[in-house]
Amino acid sequence: LEWNVTVRVQQISFPDITRDTHEELRDYTIALYSASGSLPSDGMHVSCSEGSLIIQTTITNAGGKSQESLDARIPRIMSVETKGDLEGLILDTTGLMEASTGDMLVGDLVGSRAGMNAVSFGMTVQNINYAILAADSDLLARFETSIKETIAAQVGNGVTSGDISLLVSAGSIIIDAIINPPSGVEASAVESTFASAATTFGDAVVTKITEIQGIDAAVQGTVSISNVALSSGGSTSTASTASAATTSANSAASTSVAAQNTQSDTSRAPSTHSLLHLLRTLFLACTTTRYLL
Repeated sequence: LEWNVTVRVQQISFPDITRDTHEELRDYTIALYSASGSLPSDGMHVSCSEGSLIIQTTITNAGGKSQESLDARIPRIMSVETKGDLEGLILDTTGLMEASTGDMLVGDLVGSRAGMNAVSFGMTVQNINYAILAADSDLLARFETSIKETIAAQVGNGVTSGDISLLVSAGSIIIDAIINPPSGVEASAVESTFASAATTFGDAVVTKITEIQGIDAAVQGTVSISNVALSSGGSTSTASTASAATTSANSAASTSVAAQNTQSDTSRAPSTHSLLHLLRTLFLACTTTRYLL
């Protein structure tokens, strides 16, 4: 009875985040998710890791509620509105501003639980400098859009880029994605379509990447693809092509719901401002709030 909700914040120097800022961020994140999902805060645990800043929240079914009850509340936490509120909290946190290396950009909210109708995808893009890519938010957005479009075209079955959420991290570029098939489409059908055309995938990705406006600034050698794998329900399909040296890699079978990867307007409605200030007031006053059904 557990979900994991992950979000990545670009343009953060992780070693420069203080312990107090980590604690502040954890408190705000738990309070926001608790309020958004009407779930008790004592069933949530937040951890942060490098790359630039990855915030992962484990949500358990505290209070003895059913799995169905927990599953029904996750979309509220994954909503665009919640992402916008989280972005506001992040952008207003002094410690994160001090640790930033440019304009902070909040990525997709990605939620996962084993056993539901979703597909995990992973690959590595070689010879692209992650630091240069991440330093240009417009270039990063074009890169992510390009990857989503290529994956959607590969898996077919009515999947669009809006059904795909990404986590992009260094090494050279590591792509982790969750594909949410449209209603009526099984994850196994998506995997089958991918496998049937796997030999063309590497070429398609490389071609699409090299067509991105401004990508030359981040390219440091011949762009290639490796570690390509797509999985659902414990099975894994891998891709191998002449232009992209690939090896088999297993992605953990997972499920997800995702907020669209759009840049939220930095302006905030009065209700959002009120929520942000309420959360800050609650924790600065050392008040513990629990939201129950």
